[in-house]
Amino acid sequence: MTTYVNTGTINRIIDGDTIIINVDLGYNITATQHFRVDGINAPEHNTTAGQTATNYLTTLIPPTTRVTVTCSGPDKYGNRWLATITTPDGLSIGTEMLSSGNAFAWNGLGKKPTAPPTP
Repeated sequence: MTTYVNTGTINRIIDGDTIIINVDLGYNITATQHFRVDGINAPEHNTTAGQTATNYLTTLIPPTTRVTVTCSGPDKYGNRWLATITTPDGLSIGTEMLSSGNAFAWNGLGKKPTAPPTP
């Protein structure tokens, strides 16, 4: 599988696991693209937990924040790209959303988790 690594600027936070990023393609060319944070599922935006997750993500990477996007390909619907997103100081957005309890681990297969797995 081909992996693409680019830098970009946060355009807008959609919800706790979906972000619009202005990706720098080089040669003064940018593309505005929807990305899903790979490996997580956040609660739906129309819930209280979803609004909390969205707000938390916005504090981590507010609009205009520079990030590195390591993209592995499109999501299963083909309308977003799966990516690991990191800040210049090395903060992994997916890891931070998991450790804060604002998202749950999910590999994209099966039913989306809405709570942490039970031991």
